[in-house]
Amino acid sequence: PTLGSCRAQARYVLVECRLAQLEAIRSGFWQAMMDLSPEATPFLRLLSSADWSVLLCGEDNLTPEAVTDCLEFRGFPKSSKIPKWLPQTILQFSPDNLRRFLIFCTGSPSLPPAASDTRIGVQYNRPSNSLPVAHTCFFKLDLPDYPDQSIFVEKLMKAIQECATFDRA
Repeated sequence: PTLGSCRAQARYVLVECRLAQLEAIRSGFWQAMMDLSPEATPFLRLLSSADWSVLLCGEDNLTPEAVTDCLEFRGFPKSSKIPKWLPQTILQFSPDNLRRFLIFCTGSPSLPPAASDTRIGVQYNRPSNSLPVAHTCFFKLDLPDYPDQSIFVEKLMKAIQECATFDRA
């Protein structure tokens, strides 16, 4: 097959054979927008696909600092080192692991556009050998008070690398 025929086949599979369904989604979306705010709808049509992507999915340029700024520690005793270890660990994450952490905690690979208002609650759990547990609907992470930083990092990495997202569950 030639490159041109591959492109034509891809265009057909991704767009043309689904055109009626895509048009129905588009029409329903604009009708919902009109029902919510008839005055704003004409202005929403001025937004580019990139603008919509940011509004609906958040920024692509995710930084470890933006994620650590969202952390809110709850219930940890003063002797716990978790509130120190978690930000240190996040600051060392690769971009892929940073997105995995967010998917684990929030169900989304990015922060919302108003990230400064977003809080990921990190809740104290009694010391144990269990993995961290996330509650994506509430942006909450239950972290056991691990006795050692290497155990903490090992458990956190296992949790974020083995979790499934909503679209892959």
